[in-house]
Amino acid sequence: IKPWKMEKTTYFDLYGGDLKGVIQKLPYLKELGVTGIYLNPICEAISNHKYDTTDYKKIDPMFGNEDTMKELVEKAHSLKMKVMMDGVFNHCGTEFLPWKDVLEHGEHSRYKDWFMIQQFPVEKGKRNTKDGSYYSFAFAGGMPKLNTNNEEVVAFIKDVCGYWVDAYGIDGIRFDVGNEVSHYLLKQLRAYLLEKKPDLYLLGEIWHDSTPWLLGDEYDAVMNYPFTSSVNDFWKENLTAKQFEHAINRCMNLYREQNQKVMFNLLDSHDTDRLRTRCGSEDIFYQQMALLFTMAGSACIYYGT
Repeated sequence: IKPWKMEKTTYFDLYGGDLKGVIQKLPYLKELGVTGIYLNPICEAISNHKYDTTDYKKIDPMFGNEDTMKELVEKAHSLKMKVMMDGVFNHCGTEFLPWKDVLEHGEHSRYKDWFMIQQFPVEKGKRNTKDGSYYSFAFAGGMPKLNTNNEEVVAFIKDVCGYWVDAYGIDGIRFDVGNEVSHYLLKQLRAYLLEKKPDLYLLGEIWHDSTPWLLGDEYDAVMNYPFTSSVNDFWKENLTAKQFEHAINRCMNLYREQNQKVMFNLLDSHDTDRLRTRCGSEDIFYQQMALLFTMAGSACIYYGT
């Protein structure tokens, strides 16, 4: 773990922070009025961002262990706060056992259909997949894409999510790259999980019009990036007041009322510049924050914002 400072970083630089630290800060978060915590991936992975999952049922030792996670959820619940985990099911990491089996056994691997492989043998340590050898997230060779139409993969993901609900008692799951996992998976998963926990919140990471995913049988809501863009465009791209009014009205009428009431509204995230950096001034920062809290749905504040 490195001391905290400003420097050029890589995906393998660590600066501390763990689940115990979150537990210690729960009273502070309660005092702020926070009613829910969304955790980026905490399952075992080799990078610092943890979007390259190795073991979906193991908390990464960098953050703690399964008992720490249970303690966090229990203490959050005692303060009437909910906890949402990040589900990375569009792709996995290179240390994920089924992928390692494919690397070892090639076309003879029982897991070959778990992935979208176009040619064998699969090259180990491949940095990008622009040659079409196999599908991966953002052409990154280290994050091979899962075939979420495959029945065994669907069963595996249902088992993982069910385990998270049963073992930890979580209240929601955010689906990374939520528009690239299959509709078939999401329909199966929603039916299965709501039998376990009828009020479980299912959130998709989708950056555009998400109507096909919000028809009642897949996600409850999505990350409201159209709202994020509308706000940024008014302050930074010189939209007129009339254009801004149109943009916000579009956001408010894009989906059904049931979805709007639980929409996940945000102004920054791990995928964007920090709001304070983007705004350029404290005055604009607070204007945008004020607008965030007027929108129907849940206001999400990225840590550090």
